[in-house]
This record gives sequence, structure tokens and C-alpha cells, in this order.
Amino acid sequence: MISRITHRMTSKAIKVLIIDDFESDRLSYKRYLKADDSYSYRFIDAEDSAEGIALARTHQPDVIFLDYRLPDSEGLETLEQLRQQHPGGFPAIVMLTGQGDEETAVGAIKAGAADYLVKNRLTSPKLIAVLHRVLSQQQLKIELDRSQRRRQLIADSALRIHKATGLQTTLMTAVEDIQQVLGCDTVGIYKIDADGCGSVAHAISGGQSTNELTSASCPIHEYKKPVTLAAGNGVGAQLSVPIRLSPDSDVDCQCCPAWGLLVATYAAAATPALEDIDILSEISVQLGISIQQAALLEQLQGELAERRKVEQNLKQAQKSLEKVNQDLELRIQQRTALLVRANRQLELEVEHRCSVEAALREQENQLRLFVKYTPAAIAMLDRNICYMVHSDRWLDDYGLGNQAIVGRCHYEVFPEIPDRWKDDHRRCLAGETFSSEEDSFTRDNGEVEWLRWELRPWYTATGDIGGLVMLTEFITEKKRHEQQLAKLNAELQRSNQELEQFAYVASHDLREPLRKVRSYSDLLVRRYDGQLDDRADKYIGYITDGAMRMMTLINDLLEFSRVGRGELTIKPYPLEQVLEQVISDLQPQMEDTEAQIHIPLSLPVVQGNDVLLRQLLQNLIGNSLKYRGDDPPRILVDAVPAGAFWQISITDNGIGIAPEFAERIFVVFQRLHIREAYEGTGIGLAVCKRIVEHHGGKIWVDSQLGEGATFHFTLPRSQ
Repeated sequence: MISRITHRMTSKAIKVLIIDDFESDRLSYKRYLKADDSYSYRFIDAEDSAEGIALARTHQPDVIFLDYRLPDSEGLETLEQLRQQHPGGFPAIVMLTGQGDEETAVGAIKAGAADYLVKNRLTSPKLIAVLHRVLSQQQLKIELDRSQRRRQLIADSALRIHKATGLQTTLMTAVEDIQQVLGCDTVGIYKIDADGCGSVAHAISGGQSTNELTSASCPIHEYKKPVTLAAGNGVGAQLSVPIRLSPDSDVDCQCCPAWGLLVATYAAAATPALEDIDILSEISVQLGISIQQAALLEQLQGELAERRKVEQNLKQAQKSLEKVNQDLELRIQQRTALLVRANRQLELEVEHRCSVEAALREQENQLRLFVKYTPAAIAMLDRNICYMVHSDRWLDDYGLGNQAIVGRCHYEVFPEIPDRWKDDHRRCLAGETFSSEEDSFTRDNGEVEWLRWELRPWYTATGDIGGLVMLTEFITEKKRHEQQLAKLNAELQRSNQELEQFAYVASHDLREPLRKVRSYSDLLVRRYDGQLDDRADKYIGYITDGAMRMMTLINDLLEFSRVGRGELTIKPYPLEQVLEQVISDLQPQMEDTEAQIHIPLSLPVVQGNDVLLRQLLQNLIGNSLKYRGDDPPRILVDAVPAGAFWQISITDNGIGIAPEFAERIFVVFQRLHIREAYEGTGIGLAVCKRIVEHHGGKIWVDSQLGEGATFHFTLPRSQ
């Protein structure tokens, strides 16, 4: 079907869809664009990818501002979904991001974005300039597509007209195509009569063919060039184009006489597009050529009819002679055909046999070379389990040196082969395939060897099983290393358990004597306070402070030894709920330090133990409050997916950590500051590491001294 192509500029408002999860950014874009006097804008807001895609489908915006990072999707993923939603051409998309780089910009442009902007560098003039450029590019693209479709429509119409056979068919095809291309109400083709007026050659009105158009005749001689006429009597306008015939392709059609007139009529409510007269003129040129071709065809058909009559007479005269020769020729042809087929069949069979033999020889040679030099122990045996070919690695692995084993039986070369392997060989010759990742056999000298092996049948050209292919790999050393490693792991596990038990018992038993030291030091303070000299009071203070620090150290050691002892109760737990409990517990410290904690709109549900998760977050956030700088603490909690885990990040603006201490801080009793500067025992981060590892995750830190720190850790996703 040929559809009408029109283009009219409108003054409607430009529809701008803004897909950004920050309302402040959306308001900024609107404020910037309202300063533009060139266009009026209609804004449509979306906070995430799913809402933006739905609004794009509903409102069909002219421009889309797309945030590079959205809560439910990456910007490039949303861009691809918009492309799939508008396969015929999607609106201009401007990608925006808070932190951009060249690689991200190139990726966005390659994915189909019209431009790429960084939010913190954005100004009103820059945004307006980008939008104008994008709209101009979009308009140019529409104009180009419209021009291409117009050329294609004219080409399709010309092809249909040229393919038509006969004058009436050509005229009917022309008026049908013109009505569909221009969308007019009636189309008429007038032919010049002797008196200079035109009679209807063919016409179509409202999609139906008719011979009654507007009048019985038309003053053809008045229309030398294409014109557009305003009409009355319920007719909106008429487009009239002369149809000229050129006797020679080198002659300009404008100098040729007019064959007729091509008229397109529009109803009163319709208005022809500006390019309709050009389209009608181009079609009239093709129509003139087709009319001339139809006339020539009719002339040729008449000449051919006369010629056929002459040829028919000649055929009748020759018929009797041909009949005499037919029998003889038929016999010769039949005999010749039989001989040709026989010779050709013989040649094909010989060629096929030679090619098959050559291919088999080449394949056999390639197979032998492949097997011989392949870096694996492989051997090919016949149905009698005798060697046909083997790799050099086979001789090396089995210590056969330079022995010639081709033609010898496998059981002769290895008399210690167990019966179970011989049974596998017999079953493989019946078509089965066998393999083993670990298998042992005992040599004649009593040494046990371990193998990984595979056994397969090989087939002849006729499809029969010709023998076996063995592939083996010695894994004795690997097996010994695995056994040794398993033994070492068992010893290490036992040692760790004993060490944990010792730490628990030792720290538990130390608490009782410390309680006595603390009790009696408190008693001395209460009973002799002010009765002794300053030096005695100072010594008593040293005793009390040392006992308190030792009690804190023992309690932390007990806490560290308890982590991971016994079975953990793991279940889906909302991280947001744990964080609320931790913030509630740390509320006094937060008020004292004027700390602020920024939490995303939603945090994930993870697989974990609620008590340990609470201890983990409390230790990390407590450290951010403790190791703060001159400014009040600002703590940011974030979570992103990482495969089967969630990666949780806690970022602060504290004193930071030198990169060379990034691993040391997770070791028990490792402190980077003196006790007078920051209190603590150096066990907190070691406890955090142990909790994360017991959940199957890992923990690490990114930091620079004086620039704050970000602690990352991973926890399993909820099943």
C-alpha cells in the first residue's frame, strides 16, 4: 500500500519527559527550560525507569531527559528498553549523570543518546542550547525520512505503472496510486480530442472507478504547465498536470505535445500539501512514458499477430517433412541419451571413489599426526585391543621409553590390567562410553597409581565399531596433594577450635581475679581517700584504671571468641530494621557529636543472624562516630547488588586511614592510635570481619588519611 506523506509545522508545546529519581534535579531542568522563549514546554515527570517507560508509551514525548542511574535500572538499560518500545524511531534522549567521564559519555552516545550532560556542570543556557540542537537534529531526521519515503512512493508507483500491460490497465493503476499517494477525493485522466478538449480516459472517485468526473470534457489546451486551481461547488482545490509524450529520449518533454491532462480534486474540507503538485508532475512523466510504451506494445502485438499467421503457414508446410525426420531423430536421441547417462554415471563413480580414497588417506594421516603429537596420553586400538596409533605422551606417562607397541596387544604391554577394565573394554566394543575422574590400579611392583580416564568406541566409514580410543591422565601426585591438604585442613580446624576454646576459657577465668582487684581497689579509695599522700592516691588510681582496662579487654576477647561458636540461625532479615535498632542504641553519641546518617529510601533483605548483623553495624557506625574529624560526622549508608550478594557500604567524613593499614586494622589487637587519643582494645573490626566471613561474605575498606573512609562488606541475598 502506498500512503500519503505530509508535513506541517505546528506550534504545539514541546513535550519533555524527565526521568530522574531526585525531585530537585527535575525542578532544576524545568526552571532552566522556562527561560527559553523559543518554545513552550509541557513537562512529564517520572521517578524511575518503569514509570518513565510507561509514560513514554502513553504521551509520546518529543525529548526525554534520562538520569544515568535510577533506583530500579541503569540509564543505558532504560535507553535500550525505550529503543525497543519505539522500533520505528524513538524520541531524542539526553543522558544526564552526577559524575560523568568520557567512557560513560561514549557508551551513552553509542547506545543511541542524542547528547550526554553532567548535572553539576549544567546551566540554563547550556541545557537550552542542547535541547535546541537535539530538536533540530530530530526535525532534520524527520525531513530526511519524509523525503526518502516520498522518493520510494514515487518509485513504487512508477514501477507499478510500468509493469501494467495495456493502456486501460496503465491508466487504472495510475489513478489508483495517485489517489493513495495524495489522499485526494477524485483523480481523472483526460485525453486530447481533435477539437482540443479532453474526454475522460479514466477516473476514480471515492475509491471507485467511474467515467463521470466533473464534466464530459475539459479545455486541455489551456494548461501548458502544472497548476493548482481553487474550485467551487463543494470542491476545495484541483491540481492539473499535462501528460506529454516524447518521441525521443533526448528531447525535453516540455517541448513535446500534450497527450492529455492529469487532474486531482480535493473536497472543500481538504487542502493539498505543498509537495503534492511535484509528486503529481513526476508521476505524469512516468505515466507519459508508460502510455507511449503501451501504444508501442499494441503496435508490436499487431505485427506479431501477422507474423504468427505467416509462421503458421510455414509450420504447416514443414510439418510433413518434420514428421518424417522425427522418428529417426527420436531413436538417435534415445540411444545417445542412454550412452551419455551411462558414461556420466561411470565417471561420477570413479571420481567419487578417488575423492573418498584421497579423503580417507588424508584423514588417516592427519589423525595419526594429531594422536602422535597431542599433549595427552591417547591411544587408538582395534577390535582385538591391539595398538593402531598412540601419542608420544602415552609412552612417556607409562614409562615405555621408545618401545614399538603398534600391533601389540594392550594386555601384553600391561599384564597387570584389572579384570574390571577388561570388562569395560568389551562393553565399549558394544557401543558404550565410559569415564572416571578418579580411578586407581596397582602396578606389578605393588605401587598404587591414580588415573583420570575416558573410553570411547571409534567407527568405520560403514558405521561399524572399529575399536577403542583411550584417553588417560596420571593424577597420582594431585591425589597425594589432595590427601595431604585434607589432612592439613583437618589439623588446622582442630587447632583453631582448640585456640578458640582456650581464648574463651582463659578470658572467662581471668575475670574473677580482676573482680577482686577492682573490688579491693575501690575499697581502698572509699576507706582511705584523702588519708594518704598524693603518691598513694596516684598508685591506687593506676590500679583501678588498669583493672578496668583489663576487664574491657577480657570482655572484648570473650565477645570475639563467641562469634561463630555454635550454629548460626540464618533467616531473611530486613537490613533497614537492623539499622533502625542500631541508630536508636547510638542516639546519645549521635546527639553529642551532632552526627547525621543518610539512609536510602529502601534497603534490601539479606540472609543473616539478626544479633550478629546488629553487632556488625553498631561497630562500624560507632567507629565513624569515634574517629571523627573537626566537622560533625556525616555518615552515608548504601547497598548495591553484587551477584548472589548485596554489597553494603558505610561512608564517613572522619580522620580516614592510610592505605597501607587497610588490612592490618582487621587483625585482633591492632590499633593505629594511642589509648589516650582514642579508647578501645583493637578488637571491634576483627569482630566485624569474623561476622561477615561467617555469613559467607567479605569486608574491606577504601580510605585516604584525612579524607574519611568507606567500609564495604557483602551479605547473601534473601532466598
